[in-house]
This record gives sequence, C-alpha cells and structure tokens, in this order.
Amino acid sequence: MSNAFSWGRGIVLMLFATTVAAQEMPKDQPPLWSAKPDAAAFEKMENDRLAAAQRAIDQIVAVHGSRTTENTLAPYDEAFEQIDDAINIADLLGDLHPDAAFRDHATTMKTKASNARTALSQNRVVYQALTNLDLSKADAATRYYVQRQLLKFRLAGVDKDEAIRSKLKSCKISSAKKNRRFVGTSRTIRGRSK
Repeated sequence: MSNAFSWGRGIVLMLFATTVAAQEMPKDQPPLWSAKPDAAAFEKMENDRLAAAQRAIDQIVAVHGSRTTENTLAPYDEAFEQIDDAINIADLLGDLHPDAAFRDHATTMKTKASNARTALSQNRVVYQALTNLDLSKADAATRYYVQRQLLKFRLAGVDKDEAIRSKLKSCKISSAKKNRRFVGTSRTIRGRSK
C-alpha cells in the first residue's frame, strides 16, 4: 500500500511540476507592470505595440502572389493581438492606476489603440488578403476562424462605399467619446463617495 501511495504521490508531483512549468512567463514578456513606467514610458510601450501592429499590416500588404496562412493570417493575428494588448492594458490602467492624470493618459492611449483597431477592421487590402487566403489545406477551426474574421470586417463596413464607412467611423468615435465621458463621470462620483 505504501508503494502505491508513493507512486500516486510521485504522479501528483510530476503533474504539479508540469503545470507550474507550463505557466511560466516567456522570457521576452515581463510581468505587466514590473517596470512601473511613468506616463511617457507607458505611452512608448503602447506606441511600440501599435507600431508592431502596423509592421504586421505592412507585411500583409507587401505580399505578392498566393495568400497563405504564413504570409497573411499569421501577420494579421499579430497585428490584431498587438492592438488588442494595447487596448486592454490602457483600459486596465485607465481604470486602476492610482494617479488621475495617468488614468486620463491611459484613456487617451486606449482611444488611439481603438482607432487603430477600427482602421484595421476597415482596411480593404487586409480584408481582400484574408478573402484570398488559400484555405484548401487548413483545418476546420482555421477555416471557421477566417470566416468569422471576414464577417467582422463586413460588420465594420469594409465592403461599403466611402460615405457609409465614414459614417460608421464617425459613430464609433462618437460612441467612444460618450463612453470616455461616462467613465470619467463614474470615476469622479466614486472619488467623491470615498
């Protein structure tokens, strides 16, 4: 019985060690706020993410010839991930940073990153590139993912004329401004109730 217990304990320890090892942070990705940057350093971090997204978009645009998951979908995912990371980090800091001026700056950066996401969702060249992807050898999950991304593009108005796209963009900007105003008022009220 003790031998079975030892084996069982050994297996549990191995599973635990495997789980812990799988959760380690990548070496090139420090914890979110380990550097504790000031507003200027935070802005640089956000701008670096947006620049990385733009490089990925440029990579998609530069492709001549057939569209593959490697030369089109992977850079698209990278661009989308960089923009979303910029939005999410700015949103988090806009809500939680102890300094009001920093929160306001984070909200401004979130707006900038959100505008980049809107621009990507209305980028006809990227949309056309995804439409022309050769998915003949792709698995079902990849084909479904691409179909969903193309639907998101169409819902954002990528396939509409310039007047409609401009109107959609204007509506998004107006909505974002109202949201910022609401969040600011909410923060003010919370600050007074403390």
